[in-house]
Amino acid sequence: MMTIYGQDCFIGMKIKVDDRGNCSWQPNKFAGNHGARFSLVNDGGIGKAVISKYAKGANVRITRDGCLHFRTKDGIESLKSKFNPQKISIPPFDLVGDNLSPGMIMTGPLDGEMHHWFNGKVWTRNIHGKRCHWKQIPTELESALNRFKPEGGSFVITCWGNIAALIQPKPLPPEAREQWSKLAEEEKRLLQIKQKSIQMLPIFLGKFSPEWQVALEDPVDYSKPISDDEMAEMDNFLSQYGIGEKSSNSKSKEQEIDNSEEKSEDVPELEEWADEDESFFGDGLELLYSPGE
Repeated sequence: MMTIYGQDCFIGMKIKVDDRGNCSWQPNKFAGNHGARFSLVNDGGIGKAVISKYAKGANVRITRDGCLHFRTKDGIESLKSKFNPQKISIPPFDLVGDNLSPGMIMTGPLDGEMHHWFNGKVWTRNIHGKRCHWKQIPTELESALNRFKPEGGSFVITCWGNIAALIQPKPLPPEAREQWSKLAEEEKRLLQIKQKSIQMLPIFLGKFSPEWQVALEDPVDYSKPISDDEMAEMDNFLSQYGIGEKSSNSKSKEQEIDNSEEKSEDVPELEEWADEDESFFGDGLELLYSPGE
């Protein structure tokens, strides 16, 4: 659950903890075929805290504000303690991203809060699968999305505040081209996973500012009576069919956007990030891949 946004959103970077308290991160649910699973050299105390509650280990998600969430058979549970993502270390990746500028290659974990963007709207989904739109988009973020991902799609905010997105082939700043030759082998392998699977490159869009104060609108509850605003929107939509108060030549821009949003959620890139798979309690981990081995 994500208290930052005022909605029950089960989002954050996914970490697996085994029965010995060892923590690992896997890029996505398909990457196991590539052997891409990385040990957390420093887990910031996460491993010890998890096995004190679940002796056999568990899947957890850590958010930007340091909350640790579990998906259980009974719903979502959270630890009372908070953890500092800045203490997590996964060599050789640059987790903090202080040396990155917009347009450069995102070489660290592309994992965290997943959001979707299209035509001036940003939204995520809560734990019930309901779409929750951002009430406002920070100017800096909207500018970066329009520049590097104008066609829409998804982007991720890591627990270190890095904002990144997968993009179609296009010219990048000179810094990005120079960056590739300096990357470690493990960093190049992560990029190769994206190249082999969806032919897209993860790039850095910027840092999430604590001053942005992003909030979510309430999702639509279809069990309640239709509000005046919703009825007006329906009248606008039905006018295209010659029904309602508006002329048949009128067209609903809002409905066009909604339909396009649904289509934008069908793009292959979301398959790479949508790993809300089975709960992990007691299952053994595969052999961990330690950086440099």
